[in-house]
Amino acid sequence: MNETPKTPEEEAAEREAWEKSLTAGSLPTWWKPEDGAQPAVQPPPAPAPPAAQGPPAPAPPAQAAPQAPATAPGPNPEWQGSLTAGELPAWWKAAEPAPPAPAPAPAQPPAPMAAAAPPPAPPASDPAATVQMPHPVGGPAMPAAAPAVPAAAAAPSILDNDQRTMVLGTYPAAQLKAELNIKSGPDAGTKFGLGPEIAYLGRAKDNQLVVNDPATSRRHARFEVRDRRFILVDLGSANGCAVDGVRVVLEQPLTNGCTIAIGQNQIEVAIS
Repeated sequence: MNETPKTPEEEAAEREAWEKSLTAGSLPTWWKPEDGAQPAVQPPPAPAPPAAQGPPAPAPPAQAAPQAPATAPGPNPEWQGSLTAGELPAWWKAAEPAPPAPAPAPAQPPAPMAAAAPPPAPPASDPAATVQMPHPVGGPAMPAAAPAVPAAAAAPSILDNDQRTMVLGTYPAAQLKAELNIKSGPDAGTKFGLGPEIAYLGRAKDNQLVVNDPATSRRHARFEVRDRRFILVDLGSANGCAVDGVRVVLEQPLTNGCTIAIGQNQIEVAIS
């Protein structure tokens, strides 16, 4: 039994109702109806021939309705086999995938800049004038040398600054001397002279200054010259030394007219 063809108004109404249905709303975004596709319209059946005498003529076979073009496969094969895809009309198909964007063309390197041409030389105002060159030949001009002065007119040189100074010799410094005068004690009246050499004082016979005071150690003190001064050095004696009543700790410089106490002897110092 053939299906009754639908009018274009009915087909439009059916398509509009289907697009508003839940099935059309659940389709993915890449599924859309084919542009310009229309549902297949079956041609109207041919009119039956008038009845004739004799046996009836066999009815012509029914023409099969043209098949709608198959829809293009969508990007998801699993969805295409679902129940929702099976209920779609023939004019509804998946959207074609967008072609890939063309690759950007490689950037061209900038063209090298041409060297600027030197500016043309300005024309000489006077053809007979000398042209001034930017760089003189052989370098800048040297100043003219001063005229030589005759040897007879030159002033005589007294001393050259680079000449070494002539050493005439050194003057010997005045020799420092002192005299020790024992004013009181077991050795009263004894005098000793001192010079730049080191001199030891004590009861031992190998000293330069020998005394007989039993309160004086065998090697009691030492006299020496430093920085043009006489220095009294205590050698760790038992009774010690004193200068102007002040005990000597290790050593003590001497001055002219001072008094030294060594043992029981009182010694006056005269420096010249």
